[in-house]
Amino acid sequence: MLKTSLQIQNELRQESIWTSYLIGLPFGLFTIFLVFSTPVMLTGEGIATMAFVAIYGKALLGLIISFIFSLWLGAIIASKDTFSNESLLIVSTRYSLTLNLIIWTVFSVITYLDNLENDSIKVYVFVPIIIAFVICNILTPFTFGLLISYRIRKHYKKLTNEV
Repeated sequence: MLKTSLQIQNELRQESIWTSYLIGLPFGLFTIFLVFSTPVMLTGEGIATMAFVAIYGKALLGLIISFIFSLWLGAIIASKDTFSNESLLIVSTRYSLTLNLIIWTVFSVITYLDNLENDSIKVYVFVPIIIAFVICNILTPFTFGLLISYRIRKHYKKLTNEV
């Protein structure tokens, strides 16, 4: 049975979303857990983690929710880029940038709004966010972003070989 271009696009989009969630969600949530538990692992005490949660607690919830949304949006963009025959590295970079821009923007806005009354802490709360944003944008396109993009590309090739 021959598939139309639109059918291939729709099937690729659906598979991309599933791939993004099945690979990206565990990686991302584990990374978030690891980062927020690092102070306890380094010091053996929970005070640093409590301070971390006091400053970034609401923003962490926003980050997790926006991460779930961004996995969906990133998958749609990755499927379109794959369908347009973009290189694997470009697909991975766009996918990763989409995710990181969304989650770190949401995280930053919530952190800012949550710390409005505390002028002395404003500058310092954004230093870790900026560092995390830079690190994520350097590492993600070459790690799980690349893995997800590769899986999407593999499925696309499977779909087009059927035609």
